[in-house]
Amino acid sequence: MRTLTFKPCLAIILSLAWSIACVQAQFNFDHVGTGATGSITPNSEPGSFTLIGGGDDIWDTSDNFDFAHTSITGNFDIRVRVESLEFTATWTKAGIMARETLATDSRMAFDRVTPSAGANDTRFSYRTGLTDNGGPNGGQHEDGTGAPGYPNAWLRLLRAGSVFTAYASTDGLNWREHGGQNTIGWKDGL
Repeated sequence: MRTLTFKPCLAIILSLAWSIACVQAQFNFDHVGTGATGSITPNSEPGSFTLIGGGDDIWDTSDNFDFAHTSITGNFDIRVRVESLEFTATWTKAGIMARETLATDSRMAFDRVTPSAGANDTRFSYRTGLTDNGGPNGGQHEDGTGAPGYPNAWLRLLRAGSVFTAYASTDGLNWREHGGQNTIGWKDGL
């Protein structure tokens, strides 16, 4: 197990625990869609990064956000503790996302939180598809509920085969399920 700490300037403070053997966290940083672009830079402390987020939102038919990511094939179990999330808008979001592509309308699974001064919630968001089964909001859905509980807003995204399951916790040990989705039913899977 490897632990990474994110210490952002504008958006979030995250501690990320990878439950995947021998994973070396090498992040790519991409801006998806329109809106302001942020940055990610390594700090002097090993496994620590400064993340400045940008973009307009992750919702409906088109996402606009900064994405620090790495490729993982197959099953995974990723846990993150969101220590804080700065309020810039009611629906500012931080969390763990599995995404099919970097296209703005990509299918995705996103376990996320919002700021305590904003919506102050924890949810599992996912997009099942845009044109075939998406409907007017591009197949965007949300399951689960609860307040994040900063500085211990733990999130967990697990993939087993074609199923994504999202969880939340206040201690990183006892998890409540937000929801799950089997991507077999999504056009071409995820």
